[in-house]
Amino acid sequence: GLNELGETFNLPIQFVDGFISSIEVAIPWSKPLTDNSMVEVDGLLITVQPKQRTEDVSMFDSMWGSMMSSMQLAEEYLKQDPLEAEKDFSAAEPLTGLEMFARAIETVFCRVKVRLTNTTIRVEHIPNPDTDYGIALEVRIKLVDYFDQVCTETEIAGETIAQRVHERVALSTKRIKLSGTSLYTDEFSLAKNASPSQSAAALGLDAMAGSPEMPPQHIASPESPPQPESDPILISRLQGRQEMKLQLKQDESLTDPNVEVEFNLDQMPLFLSPRQVNLLIKLAKGFYCPASEGALGAVHSKCKPMDLRDFARVEQDLQRQISTKRVPSRGLASHT
Repeated sequence: GLNELGETFNLPIQFVDGFISSIEVAIPWSKPLTDNSMVEVDGLLITVQPKQRTEDVSMFDSMWGSMMSSMQLAEEYLKQDPLEAEKDFSAAEPLTGLEMFARAIETVFCRVKVRLTNTTIRVEHIPNPDTDYGIALEVRIKLVDYFDQVCTETEIAGETIAQRVHERVALSTKRIKLSGTSLYTDEFSLAKNASPSQSAAALGLDAMAGSPEMPPQHIASPESPPQPESDPILISRLQGRQEMKLQLKQDESLTDPNVEVEFNLDQMPLFLSPRQVNLLIKLAKGFYCPASEGALGAVHSKCKPMDLRDFARVEQDLQRQISTKRVPSRGLASHT
């Protein structure tokens, strides 16, 4: 699912592995327009790698172009068959009701806060496909808070809520705050870096092949995130609090840019040796010119869904096999 979204948004990465320890969601059903909805995710672990690209396509054009606005969401909802009690009301002022419903959705979305704790993002790359040697950059973040500027207001008057529902907000400001961020570099072997699920599956296949009379073994899912056998080296530990401000234009009549990004860092000390600098350069080259897939991509390519070129290749192969088998033999020719 994530890789399909990445293809849609032209992301330069592909997702290899992922794990989440727990997810908690709190929704104030009684007052969704005034109270904040909380989504807390703990123990998020994501492993990505550079993706092979044949065309240099920007991901922002497709990302912003494919976003569904609250007005479109409201239109999809109102396209459904209304109830008997709603028919008279919807026939009176359909456009006004649609706009108010869309702005109410925007108000609810602005009250959503997302908190990530103990997050790990691991970026892996195989410089040489002929070897099992790989490099990685690991980002560990203790706390990530994502919220809208509206969420910072503790108390909102009823008149302000009605004004937000009836009037469209020109600019939307999102904020992402990070704390406890550390950067690590890593060198690993592809054979030793196999995930526990793959190792368990291999053991299950060996047991089934060796003793076919025994019933299949049931392997329980792991209760903790997979721990790699490698030993990452700390290269940076950011001090203070990091914040990213994302401002989105909601009104097309304004002359402001569609997207405005501002990123602030307190302190970022680096502890780098020449070898670690070389590793970072190789990792950057993997994103800059991913002309050849690494060995890691070759391993995971078995699970890649077939595209139109693959189906065409299979069809040509089947047509070739059928045409070679249709040549009649001499015995059949004599009877006809």
